[in-house]
Amino acid sequence: MTYFMRFQVVGEVAEMLLLEKPERRLLVDISTDAITGDHGIGRRYENRTSFSIRCPLLIDVFRCEVSVGDVIQAAGTFSQTDYVPHKTSYIDTTFLMQDFSKFHQETARFRESHSVHSGSPSTFLH
Repeated sequence: MTYFMRFQVVGEVAEMLLLEKPERRLLVDISTDAITGDHGIGRRYENRTSFSIRCPLLIDVFRCEVSVGDVIQAAGTFSQTDYVPHKTSYIDTTFLMQDFSKFHQETARFRESHSVHSGSPSTFLH
């Protein structure tokens, strides 16, 4: 028997950061909460979770099709290990995004109720 852990999330893209070293990966912060604060200086999304994309093709497609503020549905795997130092804190859970689809304007109104009543008009990309 094979065991696995998967995640699925629907939320707004809060931030993206492309890292080239030590390995190429795209970090994507997703928020399941509404924007907070103004649109000026500071964090527009107080609560967010960071996901990594490592597949080169998926990185390119994501960067071409998705912008900060877009609503996406994403799926992938996650793992939990010993605490790893990161800046001034520690992380123990990593999320690897393997699929995503972007919600179009007509489905954006459903996110206000924190539930999606219809499927995405596009299909998963990877």
